[in-house]
Amino acid sequence: MGLFQQLFGGKKADVSGRVSAALAAGATVVDVRGAHEFAGKHVPGAINIPHTEIGANLGRVGPKDSPVVLYCRSGARSGMAARVLRGAGYTDVVDVGAMSNFPKA
Repeated sequence: MGLFQQLFGGKKADVSGRVSAALAAGATVVDVRGAHEFAGKHVPGAINIPHTEIGANLGRVGPKDSPVVLYCRSGARSGMAARVLRGAGYTDVVDVGAMSNFPKA
């Protein structure tokens, strides 16, 4: 997939299978938007850790070898949080991008 497609489209189809597998393996789902956005609407079962606080809350994310699924409004903040987690040693990070990309149950 090209950079343009990664940035502006195609992510929904690409992540659906990875999200399903991660959820089946007991993934922690993290909404990295602000608390007010999370309160308005979020994926059931998700926890809220704003992207600016992800590095300080690694204990809430779970073990570094457990799957983690991240989402936000557009994909920018989840991408930043994914980089922080990978840099901290997390090995199974799925960046959904926009909440609208999250597979429906």
